[in-house]
Amino acid sequence: MSRIGIFAGAALLAVCAVSSAFAQQPQGVRLVGKVTAVDGPTLTIKTAEDTVKVSVTPNVMVIASSNGTIADVKKGDYIGVGASPQADGSQKAIRVNISPSRNAASAKASGPGIGPTPR
Repeated sequence: MSRIGIFAGAALLAVCAVSSAFAQQPQGVRLVGKVTAVDGPTLTIKTAEDTVKVSVTPNVMVIASSNGTIADVKKGDYIGVGASPQADGSQKAIRVNISPSRNAASAKASGPGIGPTPR
């Protein structure tokens, strides 16, 4: 067998091994729904498709929101905006999430710009 054949076979085996390792990684999910039960560190959530139990660790970050107005947005606040594109190329805000505790370094690390809302 030629060296090229041996190399091609080894490369194919390496690709198969790497792809199967990546295939075994658990994927995160985004759940949206109504909490139907709280049992210690376990939340039961009724989604549009199913009822799901979620375990919550003691150090999980919990973010609570409340109603506000545009007057609540201050210079220096870090915000997230859900928006719809308009015919003139501008964006019309649907919601504004204020996170004044974020600093400039973490805001820069998360990346600037406009992109699709993750689903």
